[in-house]
Amino acid sequence: MVADLNEDGDNEIIIVLTKGYGTGVNAQELHILNEDDLSELTVENPLYYISKHSHSSIQSIGDRVKVTVEVDGQTYKKDYAKSNAATWNDKVWFGNILNYTVMDNKLVALVPGNISPAEYPVTIKLEYGKDLKVAKSTIIEAIGDDR
Repeated sequence: MVADLNEDGDNEIIIVLTKGYGTGVNAQELHILNEDDLSELTVENPLYYISKHSHSSIQSIGDRVKVTVEVDGQTYKKDYAKSNAATWNDKVWFGNILNYTVMDNKLVALVPGNISPAEYPVTIKLEYGKDLKVAKSTIIEAIGDDR
């Protein structure tokens, strides 16, 4: 992709490499290059941002499981039947799936969180500013996740 991500009047080349994928895994690597001299720009790591700006918990109470994710003042809370999964994580795990894209000339990272080996009910959307650091985060609930 090509876009002026840092709003300097010159386009950057956005290269997204898929390094691995499979069931419950999508590993992407991002490189952003200046179009003129092909020097690489530094981009804030979305997984590091999430680790520093979020908190999550998964609590088993009787036949129910309570899931909570908090990031930058936003909260996702959901109760699940314990029988929905054979195994539950002790917290919401972010990092198995990472997708980069460009929307309206802004770099975006989409990072789903899993609560069990096959359950990804919540995604953190990170929007980058012109300094290529995270400027905004949004919690997105998976569509159809109404247990």
